This record gives sequence, structure tokens and C-alpha cells, in this order.
Amino acid sequence: VPMPFSEAFRLAIATIVVLLSRRRDQCRPAAVTASLAGAACALSQFWINPRIARLRVEIGGPVDALAADDARRVAFGVLHGYSIVGLAIAMLALAISLGFLVVALRRRNHVSTSIPLT
Repeated sequence: VPMPFSEAFRLAIATIVVLLSRRRDQCRPAAVTASLAGAACALSQFWINPRIARLRVEIGGPVDALAADDARRVAFGVLHGYSIVGLAIAMLALAISLGFLVVALRRRNHVSTSIPLT
């Protein structure tokens, strides 16, 4: 399993677990985007990457050694493209999730510090 997917998947799951322990209304956007990141990683990790690995075994050598119109090379290229898109979606979703989380925490801290203690 490629490192970026497994680490991003773990980060997405950890983010979701932390967010579910907080107030849901403030952290819902962050949880949704972290879930999207987790789904993109899971799809890449458990569906796309195993197919790429099987193709590599079937090819038995460098993919570049195949003819440009070889079905296995074309399939590899398509799957590799899907893998890159999955990683991009995961990274973008986690960055957006972090942004939502920062905003939610700032709101929470602002509300808690603006209430006078009597």
C-alpha cells in the first residue's frame, strides 16, 4: 500500500473520530470533508492499487517497455491516473477539513471567552 494513501486514510479516520466527540453542528463540515478524504483513500487503497499491482505482476517488467497501444499499458495509465486523482482529492479534502476545523475552534474559543463570568 503506498504510504500517502495509508497515512492520509489514518489521518482522515482520526479526524472523524475526534470530530464526532465534539459538538456536531460546529464540526460537521470538517467531518464531512474528512470523510470524503477517507473515502478517496479507501477507494484508491483497496480498489485501484490492487489492480495496479496485479497489472505490474502480469506485465513482469517495466511498463515503459510495452508498446504505447498495448492494452495492459493503457489500463495501467488509466488506473495510475485514477490513483493520482484519488490522492489529490484526499489531500484537498483534508486541507479543507483542517480549515473548517480551525474556523470551528476559533468560533468556540471566541464564544467561550466573550461570555462574562459572574
